[in-house]
Amino acid sequence: MMAFGFGFGENTPGEGREGRRRRSSAPRHRRHTELLSRKPLVVRLIEKREDRHRAHQHPTPMMRSGSRGASCLLHHPSGTTPSSLGTPPRRATTHSGHRMQARCFAVRHHTRRESEWRGQMGPPEYTPRRIIKDNVFADFASLVGNTPLVRLNTASLISGCQIYGKCEYANPGGSVKDRPAVYIIRDGEERGLLGKTVGVDTVVEGSAGNTAIGLALMGFTRLYKTVCVIPNTQSPQKKDLLRQLGVQLVEVPPQKVWHPNHFVKLSGRLAERIGGFWANQFDNVANRRAHYETTGPEIWEQMEGRVDAFVSSVGTGGTLAGVGMYLKEKNPRVKICLADVPGAVLHRYYTTGEARAEGSSITENIGQGRVTANLEGFRPDFSFEIPDYESVPMAFQLLEAEGLPMGFSSGVNVAAAIRLAEKLGPNKRIATVLCDTGFRYANKQYNPEFLSAKDIPYPEWLDQHPDPQMEEKLQEAQATQEQIDEAIAMNAHKSTSPDSKV
Repeated sequence: MMAFGFGFGENTPGEGREGRRRRSSAPRHRRHTELLSRKPLVVRLIEKREDRHRAHQHPTPMMRSGSRGASCLLHHPSGTTPSSLGTPPRRATTHSGHRMQARCFAVRHHTRRESEWRGQMGPPEYTPRRIIKDNVFADFASLVGNTPLVRLNTASLISGCQIYGKCEYANPGGSVKDRPAVYIIRDGEERGLLGKTVGVDTVVEGSAGNTAIGLALMGFTRLYKTVCVIPNTQSPQKKDLLRQLGVQLVEVPPQKVWHPNHFVKLSGRLAERIGGFWANQFDNVANRRAHYETTGPEIWEQMEGRVDAFVSSVGTGGTLAGVGMYLKEKNPRVKICLADVPGAVLHRYYTTGEARAEGSSITENIGQGRVTANLEGFRPDFSFEIPDYESVPMAFQLLEAEGLPMGFSSGVNVAAAIRLAEKLGPNKRIATVLCDTGFRYANKQYNPEFLSAKDIPYPEWLDQHPDPQMEEKLQEAQATQEQIDEAIAMNAHKSTSPDSKV
């Protein structure tokens, strides 16, 4: 429930145009002081409603459909409608520039005051997806999900199957991690662990970056602060983005998963020390539930129930387990495949029963050293380990052949989908996840020196060497000195001409 601009400044009964003119003639600083001293509009409306209720001991009469100012108010998430708040104030007119400046100042101030009041009253109730009408959504959380599904033509041609990518980079935060971020915050509020009403307004998480971005964006809508404990080996692009979103970064050296100072364990202890809410994406099954309730149903609907297999890499395990569990319930014959990377243990754990890591990978956000709570009770049908020399070229192939600038993890997923297609045979329909773009890893993915040092192949165009022929054509295309002098003289003549508009 929020008032948009143009309606602040309530008229008293019988006041009209003269009263508004008297207020507008006051000094600007005094008008600002008056605006600042008022309670937020939403508070005044509710207090007015409560006063009427106490006086007459019956519900507030409904607002007439044609009441002035009804369009100023939006539907509140908790279900309170504008009609139950009484008649809002009349719109004040704005004519001169200085009055508009004062009004803009008031809008900014009261929007902040209303946000503070809303936070003190506790978070509103949310439905899974709040839609005003087709393709018009009510808030950030409603924008998360319902991402497109794209056919990957080159991968399909190579494999002989139909391979589709779920475009999770189309989420507002730019990655698949927006889904668990929304669910984790809602789950914390529902369990009374997070919110203004319980005195906890800081979300703490150990994250490689993408989940913290989603938490920060969702946190903005709930007036929460975000603290992210992040390995200092993560890309500077992600860390810069987190800082730009107001996240307090705590960079720590990378450690083995069993180490007491592993970034995830450290984030849990930090949350306890500062009295914050630990998101704990790795063992918070709200993560898995996000994909079970949204990603899985979306894939099933978009593919019209004709799904033969689903492929996903694992960071927390939420995507693989959540989508896999849903698709298995719809059709037990659907095959679920793990796409793992060297240095992680899950591929060997599921294929040999031994949780042992070998090798290393330059990929970020994926690769797990243990069975998380999100993976408990779930087991994939297939598992492949995709090395960097296979996944990175696949990411570049998505860019060159499909126009999709995907990151490392998407390359891992598509490469595993092609391998799975060879196992299943032709004409199968396989879905996978396009997690995020490669721009968040530009210092690695688009760095030829880095890739060369790792002995990873990359496209020739990544070497930005000057083209001699292009330089020659550029010289020919440039204007001569005589043409430049002529243009200068003509411009000077136009600027001194009486008919010039300059």
